[in-house]
Amino acid sequence: MRQAILLPIASVLLILSCTQPIKEKEDTPLFTPGTSTTIHVKVVQLTDTLELKARALNLMPFANFSTEPIFATTPGDYYIQFLMDRKGTADLTMNDSTISVVVVPDDTTDITLTNQSIQFSGNYTLENQYLLDKQKTLGYYDQRHYPKWGPKQNFKYNEFALQLDGIAKRELDFLHSYSKNLIDKERSLAPWFVDQQEADITYSVMDWKLEVTLYAQTFNLTDDIPAPDYLNFVSPEDLMNDRAYNSEFYPQFLAGYLLVQVDTEKYQHLAGAERVSTIYNEYLKLGAEQFTPEVFDYLKKYMLGDIASKLDSAQIVATAETYGIDDYQYAFMHPRKLERSDKNSLKIGDEIPEMYLTTTDDELFELSSLKGKVVYVDVWSSYCKPCLQATPDRNKLIREYVDNNEVVFLNISFDSEKQIWLNTINKYSIQGLNVLAEGNWQEKINDYLQVNGIPHYAFINKEMRLAKNHAEGPVTANATIDQLLAN
Repeated sequence: MRQAILLPIASVLLILSCTQPIKEKEDTPLFTPGTSTTIHVKVVQLTDTLELKARALNLMPFANFSTEPIFATTPGDYYIQFLMDRKGTADLTMNDSTISVVVVPDDTTDITLTNQSIQFSGNYTLENQYLLDKQKTLGYYDQRHYPKWGPKQNFKYNEFALQLDGIAKRELDFLHSYSKNLIDKERSLAPWFVDQQEADITYSVMDWKLEVTLYAQTFNLTDDIPAPDYLNFVSPEDLMNDRAYNSEFYPQFLAGYLLVQVDTEKYQHLAGAERVSTIYNEYLKLGAEQFTPEVFDYLKKYMLGDIASKLDSAQIVATAETYGIDDYQYAFMHPRKLERSDKNSLKIGDEIPEMYLTTTDDELFELSSLKGKVVYVDVWSSYCKPCLQATPDRNKLIREYVDNNEVVFLNISFDSEKQIWLNTINKYSIQGLNVLAEGNWQEKINDYLQVNGIPHYAFINKEMRLAKNHAEGPVTANATIDQLLAN
């Protein structure tokens, strides 16, 4: 068994050099899409293999970038490079320990590791010290990892809001106290870093307050009804905060603020890119009415980058032109667009490759076993509200063909946790042949069927060839089923 070579984070000794505040360049652009950053880890002492990997969130386009692990087997210098579109933080995992570090485009974060210490040097040493001291003091390195984060079953809205406010106050108090102590020593954290930390703390909590209403409805978490003034905590100043532009939570909050105003129920018959684009249009209509032009332009670029992986190139250009986004090249840099291999995508009439999926009985399922039958494929997930909303219509469709053994309704789940998948099947009485895409099968199915959003529907004919992709939902699917049965 591999041993952890680092002491627990709470007991790590941080050795720091005294540094002067970094002078910020006024002409530095806020976002530089497609730019790389580097974490340099100098391993001085090593008693066992050390696994290093990093994860960062880009905003333009909105996407997670996770690096492949690097295995340090001897002392030396190790470099982790990944895309970072703005000044911010990244998660650095070292075996079983994770810390947050400052990363900047076209810059390097220098870290020295021994068995007893983590030492930062170079730019933003004070900021990295703050992040590690915060983790040692509060017990977690950002608010998403707070031990009691998230609503529980049968929660009460007001109690949950108070809990969130308590988390925010605790973090803001620590930040402001820490900053004051540095100022007393004639040192200071970078202004952009303080702004970003304040925004991350504030808007993560505000976004949760907004979206918990939708989250609770989707998963039936509570019978409690939010008070009429529950959402009145949002002020005009909260919506128009240009100091929060580089916070990952600010645009999510803005989008959530609009989302709770959209009646998504009327779009439940839509799927994939069509559904995403339709709701996106509703967002933008509301945003144009409620935000300043500057904030609205910022939000439009963020949202285009967010949905870029669900649109083809022509749709990206058309959407950008429709909403006056002149500089939209960043949208083509979404990792799912960069990593997806067009050579694996299936065209109508192509033979479906073999797929090995998992049944609800934890047995291996081979797609080729359905040859000779018409297969209606539904790609879904427990976390997809439109997928769950379509369940009654899908079950009704299945009942129409209950006596026809030449039709199979194949529900392929993209859930990451098997028990959640099983619980959802039972809770919503999801009929049909339910299978789970484990391992790299989700990625392969994404490539084969060009899954741009879920629910995603497709038809496979009796010869095990793709008959229709990006197909209609269960309300109108019977026409295609009957046509394929007749052939």
